Amino acid sequence: MNKFNLLLQLAQVLIEGYRQHPDTATQRAALDVIIAHWDDVYDLAIQNRVWTNLISVLVENPSLFAALPDIQKQDIKLAYFDNWAQNKRIVMQIKQIADRFNAPAKPTLFMIKGGVRLFDDLYPTLAHRFMADIDLYFEDNAAVLEFAALDYFSPDEQRFDLAANDDEYLATHKVRNHHLPPVISPSQPVHVELHQSWVHLRAVQYCRATTALDAVAINGLDAIRTPAPVDQLILNILHSQYGDLYTDYSSFRLRNVLEGYLLYQRLNSVDRATLVAHFENIGRKRDWIFWTYLCQVYFQAPEFQTAPPMSERVKYFFHRQFNQSATYNALVYSGHFLWRFLRHGIWRKEERARLMRNLFDGEKRGRLMSKLKRSIGWE
Repeated sequence: MNKFNLLLQLAQVLIEGYRQHPDTATQRAALDVIIAHWDDVYDLAIQNRVWTNLISVLVENPSLFAALPDIQKQDIKLAYFDNWAQNKRIVMQIKQIADRFNAPAKPTLFMIKGGVRLFDDLYPTLAHRFMADIDLYFEDNAAVLEFAALDYFSPDEQRFDLAANDDEYLATHKVRNHHLPPVISPSQPVHVELHQSWVHLRAVQYCRATTALDAVAINGLDAIRTPAPVDQLILNILHSQYGDLYTDYSSFRLRNVLEGYLLYQRLNSVDRATLVAHFENIGRKRDWIFWTYLCQVYFQAPEFQTAPPMSERVKYFFHRQFNQSATYNALVYSGHFLWRFLRHGIWRKEERARLMRNLFDGEKRGRLMSKLKRSIGWE
C-alpha cells in the first residue's frame, strides 16, 4: 500500500480513539489495513512519533486489542506499560523541578510542548505521549542558577557552566538558538531544554504579545505555568509546519497535527475566533489554512471544509509524495545550511571564523553531523 495512504489509515485509528463519539466501523476497517501492513506501520508510527499513541489506543480498547494477532499482543502490552512507567518517572522529575521554584522570590518557569500533556488530561492516560525531553521557557536568567542546585549540567558543551549564569553567554547563545544546550541530571530519566524564546527566533514574532501574560497554572504544579490554550495551539501550528530550524518544509509528523487538533477541540468559540484573527493579523493566514487542510485530510475534520488556495495545494502535494522522506528532508536541510552560509558565512567575518573553528574541531564536527543525520532520518 502507498505509504501516505497507510498513514491516513493510522490517523483514522487514532482520531476515532480520541473522539467522544467514535465511528467504530471506520476505526475497525482502518485497523484491518494496519494489521495487514504491520511492519510498515511500525516504521511509519515511529517516524511520526505516534507509536505510543497507537499501542495505547489498542490496549485500552478491548475490542480493538482482541483483533490483533496473538504474537503481537504481549510485545504491545510490554511497550505500553514501559512508556507509562517512564512517563510516571518524568512526572516526578517535573515535580522536583517545580518544588525548587515554589517560592515567592523564585523566577517563573513556563512549560511548553510535550511536558504539559502529562498534566492536562489531553490523553486518557500517561502511556499515550512519548516524551524525549522537557521543554521549559524562562524570562529571568536567575532560573539558570536554580538548575545548578538540582545537579543539572550540559554534556554537549563543556564550557557551559550553569552555576556561572553568564549573561553574556546567554545573550550570545540566544542570537544563534532559541534554547540552551540540553542539560541532564544523572538521577533523572530525560534531559531538559531551557528555552530563552517560545519558539525559534525567526518565528517568535508570530506569537501573541500576551503569551506570557495569559499563561495559566498547571494542575498540581504551583511553580510552573503554561501558555493559554490558544497560545499552545499557535505554538503547535508554527512548530509543526516549520520544524526546529523554522525552514518551510513539507514533512509533517502526524503527532503534531493530531495533538494540535485535539487542542483545537478544547477551545471555546471566543478562543477559536481569536486564533483565526491572530494568523490574519500577523499575515500568516496561509499557515492556518494549510493546517486546517491537514486536519481535513487526516481526520475528516467537520470544522474545516474550506478548500485551500493553489499554493497550499502544491505544498500538500509535496507533503503527500515526500512525507517523512529522508532524501527530501536532506535536500531541505542542506538547502537551509547552504543559504545560511551564503548569507552569513561569506560576508560576515565572525561567522566565517566560527564556521572554520567548528569544521576543524573534531568533536563539534561529529556532533553537528550526528544531529543532521538524526534530523533527516539517516541515523
